[in-house]
Amino acid sequence: MSATRIHFAVVICLLVAPAAWAQVAFQSAQELTTGDATDVIAGDWDGDTHLDLAVANRDDGTVQIFNNTGTGFFLGGELLIVGIPVLSRPFALAAADFDDDGDLDLAVALLGLDQVSVLFGDGDGTFTFNAFYTVGDAPNFIVAADFNGDDAPDLITTNESGNSTSVLLNNGDGTFAEALENAVGRVPKALAVGDFDGDTNLDIAVAQRDDDAVGVQLGVGDGTFGAATDIDTGTNPWAIVAHDFDGDGDLDLAVANSTDDNIAILLGDGTGAFTLANTFDVGNGYRPEALAAADFDGDGNTDLVTANRERDNVSFLAGAGNGTFGTAQDSNVSDAPVRLAVGDFDGDNLLDVATANQEADTVSVLRSGPGGLDDLIPACGANCGPAGLTPLMLTLLGLVSLKQYGRRHRS
Repeated sequence: MSATRIHFAVVICLLVAPAAWAQVAFQSAQELTTGDATDVIAGDWDGDTHLDLAVANRDDGTVQIFNNTGTGFFLGGELLIVGIPVLSRPFALAAADFDDDGDLDLAVALLGLDQVSVLFGDGDGTFTFNAFYTVGDAPNFIVAADFNGDDAPDLITTNESGNSTSVLLNNGDGTFAEALENAVGRVPKALAVGDFDGDTNLDIAVAQRDDDAVGVQLGVGDGTFGAATDIDTGTNPWAIVAHDFDGDGDLDLAVANSTDDNIAILLGDGTGAFTLANTFDVGNGYRPEALAAADFDGDGNTDLVTANRERDNVSFLAGAGNGTFGTAQDSNVSDAPVRLAVGDFDGDNLLDVATANQEADTVSVLRSGPGGLDDLIPACGANCGPAGLTPLMLTLLGLVSLKQYGRRHRS
């Protein structure tokens, strides 16, 4: 499969047996003030090579953009009003260069309007509204990937009230064709995309909360999918990621079971079939609702991080490279983390984490470092900069402008 087909990073796993489970320290943090944050993603919106953050604020009807200074410290919080305030309920985000102009764009799943809004990036951290596209009932998760092999990023949503997915095929210029609807199981919460059967077409695996199962559907190559094969995972699967966890070259699945407080590992055989191999506990009463897979400790093996809504923390589970994982190690964030973003925010070649905290109306930024795990310290919030500098002091030093802008769009 071409490396351009899926529009997110894939970590290649090496089969290395560590002498002991690795430790990852999320040592320092920043607390960004948001609205009712339901999603956070990372991307370079302003073209300075530093990863910025975009946040979906459901109840405010806004998307916020936070610009990275290059040190992992974020400034701004500029508001983009998406659709009809209050009614639109922007819930989930995806990013790709939809119009092929070299600038990163945004797609926003509007839970309240059953639509997707596309915002074209201007390359300087600002966005231009493009269009609304109708999808299924209550879109709650969105992914950008190339489902028809034309090298243009398409979009797929899970629609939790419609028990469906919707595929929007890109016309090649950032506009999209009418949605292709696809029936899935009950209350889909998230999906993972990958070539599970090795035919170069992208397939999907859907976390079906009320079925306690994942539904795997193999792609035809035109934006449609075959019949679903359901695999029991545990109670209330809420999040899912696809990676090669055991180093055999085939994509596997990790599923966060919210009620069971664990992660189920489904090993793939390269034909599109999966077997439940094991489960790994996160913590009693944690309720994991978000999941990320990457090599956080730099040992060549893919690790896992969960965001745990009820315990207000994230859990790191070190991967052994054979499909097994170590004991969960926790680090505190603010109230009700529901989504995760991962990237090297401070340029130290270590992966950092940001969580969308729905009840706190914040995003917590955790930066990685060597040693054990330290709690997040929200000392001075979004109004305090590096070394305790205020925005006014940063302005006087010429490091940042206090000017903010807002852009209002209505359907």
